[in-house]
Amino acid sequence: MVPTERASESPSVPGDQVGLPAGTATGRYLLAYLWGVDPSDAPDVTASATLATGGVPVDLRVVDSTNEEIGGYMPQPSAFLIPTQPLKSQTVYQADVAWSMEGAQLYEQRFSFTTGYNPGEALAPIRKMRGARCARYSRAARSLRRRAGGARRHHLGARSRRLTRLARRKSRQAKRCRAHSRVS
Repeated sequence: MVPTERASESPSVPGDQVGLPAGTATGRYLLAYLWGVDPSDAPDVTASATLATGGVPVDLRVVDSTNEEIGGYMPQPSAFLIPTQPLKSQTVYQADVAWSMEGAQLYEQRFSFTTGYNPGEALAPIRKMRGARCARYSRAARSLRRRAGGARRHHLGARSRRLTRLARRKSRQAKRCRAHSRVS
């Protein structure tokens, strides 16, 4: 999910209700639902929530379906969780939502998510491990040795010898690769 949102919709955005008007750069709006409660049985279910990353709280505003302005446009019962600032890219967040009715807590919900990148944002370069390419040769050599052993057990001498030769070749490639990686 993208970490930043600039909400813009009609007749208003949920952020308008909590001082974050249309066009304000916020974290991505999250929509939380309370399942298993019939709206006619619980018309006044309210929500409160927290959001954190690594134990550090994020400033969050909550607009639930009891809101007089936009509650009629929302599924019942539900809540928008609106981080006041854009979220960090490639970061794990945890949200806790407490659902209440007439002051009594009904249910507590916890979920986590990881943000992605904003469109057009430069992706962090992926660093390749130096030994990864060399390890590929070593794995191939081990696999070939296992297959050669299986061929030997099934009395397939020519196949076993050919696989053993290939395994030796891959082992030499791995050794040369490791030596070359140390020099570079």
